[in-house]
Amino acid sequence: MSASEGARRLLGAVLLAAAPHGFAATPAVPAATPLACRTAPPGARIVLVELYSSEGCDSCPPAERRFGAFEPGPALVPVVWHVDYFDSLGWVDRFALPASSQRQRALVAAGSVPAVVTPQVFVDGQAFAAWRDERALRSRLLRQAAQTPAVALVLQGLARAGDRLRFELRAQAAPTAPPIWLQAVLLEGGLVSAVSQGENRGATLHHEHVVRAAAGPVAGAGPWRAELALPTPTPAELALVVWAQDETGRTLNASWARCTL
Repeated sequence: MSASEGARRLLGAVLLAAAPHGFAATPAVPAATPLACRTAPPGARIVLVELYSSEGCDSCPPAERRFGAFEPGPALVPVVWHVDYFDSLGWVDRFALPASSQRQRALVAAGSVPAVVTPQVFVDGQAFAAWRDERALRSRLLRQAAQTPAVALVLQGLARAGDRLRFELRAQAAPTAPPIWLQAVLLEGGLVSAVSQGENRGATLHHEHVVRAAAGPVAGAGPWRAELALPTPTPAELALVVWAQDETGRTLNASWARCTL
């Protein structure tokens, strides 16, 4: 088995291991209430920009400040994953998810990145080490957004059912598109933590676009009806971000919705 094939298998195994977090088949009850949502422009090529961060990492706050200036729009959507492997080093990050660390390790294994580091940035599933250079990052984002989307994503049926967010995602792939996998995350912003231990001891940290629940990946054939657990306490607004990726984790397209709960 080649190294690239091994990385693809590792990516699939790790991501599937993460799938149960926040995910359940849509139940018959409770009744769902449709939500008022702002959505991404239909047919757009939207770039997925991911930051892997931790409240226990003293070099992460500057990266989060940069990502905090991004907003979901017609060209990009930011996602900030808080990893859990810093939690044993003096401060437990209340936003850390095992799924965050699993996805980061899988992307590193599938690509040409030598190691898992924090902070770490991926653009459409590919590591981008020059993210601190604003011009380089902007240029990369513009190039990615100018590509013809291999997959069109349609979000519909967004509704609240008790403590969960329901949605349906349809992926319309071009004939030349590779087999696809679909993934979804719920993002929350306006989060604040006063850190009393670890590398950021004494700091007050502000977070935007933080992953609070993740679902998938699932094979992209047919509509995907899924649910994500809402954070407690439930905020007034959340963002749902969805994307299609190939078996190596390379993002083919993304979409989003911002919903009032």
